[in-house]
Parts: sequence; C-alpha cells; structure tokens
Amino acid sequence: MDVNFNTKLFGKKLINLESISSTNDYLKESIQNLPSGTVVFASEQTAGKGAKGHVWETIKGKSIAASLLVKDVSIKHLPMMPLIFAMVGVNMFNALGIMNAKIKWINDILIGEKKVAGMLCESIIQGDYIDVVFGAGINVSCTNSDFERLNLDYAGSLFTQTNKLFSLDYVKKVFVETFEKTFFGYFQSENLKEKVIKDYTSKSFTLGRTVKIIKNSEQIIAVAKAISSDGALICDYNGETIKVYHSEASVRGLNGYI
Repeated sequence: MDVNFNTKLFGKKLINLESISSTNDYLKESIQNLPSGTVVFASEQTAGKGAKGHVWETIKGKSIAASLLVKDVSIKHLPMMPLIFAMVGVNMFNALGIMNAKIKWINDILIGEKKVAGMLCESIIQGDYIDVVFGAGINVSCTNSDFERLNLDYAGSLFTQTNKLFSLDYVKKVFVETFEKTFFGYFQSENLKEKVIKDYTSKSFTLGRTVKIIKNSEQIIAVAKAISSDGALICDYNGETIKVYHSEASVRGLNGYI
C-alpha cells in the first residue's frame, strides 16, 4: 500500500500484513517495541475479534482490518475510549460523504440499518496510565451475496449501502486521518467527557429504543435512555433506572441485532 497520511503521529509507523489471526493481538504482543501512533493493516484476519468475544469476518480484498496503538493515556479517560472510537467511525463515514451513519451501542457503526464497521478497544493498564489498542473492521466493497454466504444478515458495506465503490487504500487513508483528527480533537477539548457524551448521544441509534440486555444467560427488556458520565448505557427497566456496562452485557434489538 502506497498511501501518504496527512497526519502528525498516526501511520508514521505503518505495518502491512498479508494474513494475521488478529491485528489487535499483533499490536498487543509487540506493544513494548512499537511507538504510539503505530497502525497495522492486514489483508486477511483469520480470527478477527469483535466485542464480547464475537468473531469479526474479514472478506479479503473487500474489507479492511486495522488496529492503531495509543500509549500513555490517563486511566481517567478509560470509559470514554469506546465512545471516542465510535465517533471516529461516524466521522470517517461523514468524510466519505455518508452523512447518515449511526452508532449501535457500544461502537458498531450502521449505515441505514446494516452494520458496516465494527470497532473494538482493548486496554493495558500501566498504573495511572493505559495503552490502548483500537481495532476496526470496515466493510468496503462486500456484496449482499458475500454476506449471505457468511450468514450475516445484519451486515452491510459501503457498496451495498451507497452503491458506490471506494478503493481500500482511500478508505484506509480517510480512516487514519479521521482517527487522528477526532482523537486529538477530543483531547484538546476543555471538557472532554461532556463533549464526547454529547456527540455520541447525537449519533446514537440505540438511545430511545426498547432493547434486549443480555448478561450471561439472563435477558431483560428495557428502554435505552442516555449515556452516563462513566460511559454506561442508562436504561429504564420497569420504572427502575439501571446502568449497563459494555464489558458486562450485550445490547440487542427486540427481534435481532438492532
């Protein structure tokens, strides 16, 4: 890939892999030897990870598997990391001219009602600081027949949702540049937490909907109401206010994924 990123940090250390089990695992295993801002792309992931241990299917030549490394983030910002990464996804699609992208809790990106990108944050705690690995899977030119073959009826791509073909290299460039602009933008804000929650709320697909909360083998039905100051999903469960943390439970629609 011959892409020049218009960035100050991200992508200056760029690693392109043909095939890897997981770009996130690759970064975590090499983290001591890599600088902040390292970006990894893989043409194929054989065991890509989604939230709550789910598998993210990468379609070679038609989708992007990427991970980015940010070191030495204050641990107080840990709850905001998934929300910030979700905003990266929305802002990336906006930069591609797609203005109707929404966030399904906690950081899946929808165009229409199809999942086009999945984002996953993994943190390594180092005392009062954390190193964060941000992993993304972005469906670019996958077709409906691709998703039918993989039995992914909730999935979509830039192509299926816009009828436009984007090159993988161009989407990679926009993704990395958007990540830097969004990430630094929030950290330069006087009220990072308030701004992140406000922006996330404005782009949420989940808020205001009746949802199914799945924790271990238990399921409850509640209404998603807001985002808390510690990054949880605030829900109304039979008149009782409860908080759902993404590390503890999954949130689905009443009749399926959304």
